[in-house]
Parts: sequence; structure tokens; C-alpha cells
Amino acid sequence: MADDAIHWMRQLNDIDPSMPFMVYYVPSGTHAPHYPTPEWVEKISDLHLFDKGWNALRDTIFANQ
Repeated sequence: MADDAIHWMRQLNDIDPSMPFMVYYVPSGTHAPHYPTPEWVEKISDLHLFDKGWNALRDTIFANQ
């Protein structure tokens, strides 16, 4: 992804060096998979937070705020 961004910037500069540009580069943005370690999975499972599902937990969190 970085190589593509660098290539794009160089290509724009070759076409017109006076033309402004913007590169929005976000490595490992929100779409990257984030997997918890087995220790964290066990720790959260022991708390039984998600036993009623995510929506019920979210409602409880909002009610407590």
C-alpha cells in the first residue's frame, strides 16, 4: 500500500509538478482484522459480558453512562 501511494505521488509529480495533491494513507485502518489472544478471549468469556449478545451489552453500557 505504501509503494502504491509513493508511485501515485511520483506519477502526479511527473504529470504536473505544480499541481497540489493529497495522500490519505492509513495502514492497518479499521478494516484490518484484529484478533485477541487466547488469554484475552478466556478473560472476557469468564466475565460473561456477551452472554445476552452485543446489543444488550451496548444498552447496559449506555444506561450506565
